[in-house]
Amino acid sequence: MAAFSTPFDVKRAARELVKAAPEFRSVVSRGEAFPSKLVRPRSPFQALLRTIIFQQLSGKAASTIHRRVVALFPSAGQVTAKNFDALQDESVRSCGVSANKLLALRDLCAHALRGDLPGYAALDRMGDVE
Repeated sequence: MAAFSTPFDVKRAARELVKAAPEFRSVVSRGEAFPSKLVRPRSPFQALLRTIIFQQLSGKAASTIHRRVVALFPSAGQVTAKNFDALQDESVRSCGVSANKLLALRDLCAHALRGDLPGYAALDRMGDVE
């Protein structure tokens, strides 16, 4: 996954955080307020797939399930809507994905395959409301 720059000034954000919530001063001073390296998923589809899996789960459980789902593909670069759509429901469910999340992931695939998901270039041009 390629690293990308933040669309904001991290140092200014840290100052504003401490100003708004002084209890975060020690976290900010240790450099733990923001990740040192942000990583952009290969595609918006992959980002949304990960987001759906992580919804309402603890980080560790979600990470395990996500890792298992990604392992269904020959490589991380092949986690695409087309390839996900070809997976059997039982294979995805065996990774720990709930029936409802599988429905959401199938819906995500349908949107992606229809071309409804914009790429990163288009997303970067969109405002927050879009």
